[in-house]
Amino acid sequence: MHWQSDVAVADWIAARLSDDWTQDHSMHMVVPRDFEAYARIFHPATRRTLPGGVVPSADDIARMSDDDSRRVIAQFVDSRVSWEKTAEAFGTTMHALAQWHALTTAAEPYQDALGPNGAEYTGGEQGFLEPELLAAIVQTAVEHTSTPRSGFAAVWAGWGDLVGSLRPIDSASGGETPHASFLSRIRKSMMNNPYGKEVWQPGIVADDVSRGPRLELPGREYVLFSASPGVFAYPTWQESVLWQDPHHTSRTHSPALLWPADEAWIVVSEIDWDSTVVGGSAELIAALLADERLEAWELPAGALLTADADTING
Repeated sequence: MHWQSDVAVADWIAARLSDDWTQDHSMHMVVPRDFEAYARIFHPATRRTLPGGVVPSADDIARMSDDDSRRVIAQFVDSRVSWEKTAEAFGTTMHALAQWHALTTAAEPYQDALGPNGAEYTGGEQGFLEPELLAAIVQTAVEHTSTPRSGFAAVWAGWGDLVGSLRPIDSASGGETPHASFLSRIRKSMMNNPYGKEVWQPGIVADDVSRGPRLELPGREYVLFSASPGVFAYPTWQESVLWQDPHHTSRTHSPALLWPADEAWIVVSEIDWDSTVVGGSAELIAALLADERLEAWELPAGALLTADADTING
């Protein structure tokens, strides 16, 4: 795996995306057109229960005494739950274009919802596909490419800790980046920067990567890496990538785009979506739909995944 400075290898993606987000709100804002079939992989939700009771809201907890709130919080039980099971709990309908707030009758997108059973439901994480689920996708996908050992991974450049940048010293806050402690020491001695000039604040990736060319697509900018798709077939892939979070490996960012060199398929984990879309052959998509490890539904080309796309649940 290495940094890919020649971003022209992704020109085929740009040519198959919508270039005007004001006119086209379909998934093709970020998912290339012209694949034979598509699947939507729903990111797992979380169900929180309180044995023998109803999960209190954050406001309810805030009104409790410190002792009572600690006692209640200590009893919470969190578990993974599928969107299908969530729909059953709320009496709604699970389908390929489902949106979390419509499925749970919440007032706002991505809002937590209290179910009739007294459990609290939290939607899947946006822009992050759990490592074992990405591995499950890739384990199947590598069987549907002629280049399983050659491909590319793109990571959204907007993650605050990923790339370095010039910032005023005073703008750095503790814990913001792996170098926060270094910056804190500098702040204690303004003689190092008496005029408040901007200084280079390193990110997770090497400085030459931070300063180098980036993959620019409509509305998004990515750091591009050359990577064997097979690396991501292992649930431990976070330990092998060049953008590994040095302090919290489990929080290492998912690739937003992943594809083999022959462009036979693509995995898209858009940063604003609580699901991942895979485009590829009909055979690949059928295999993913049959994988019990994944909550996968087939998507039609041109599908809408906007907040108001769930017309079944309203």
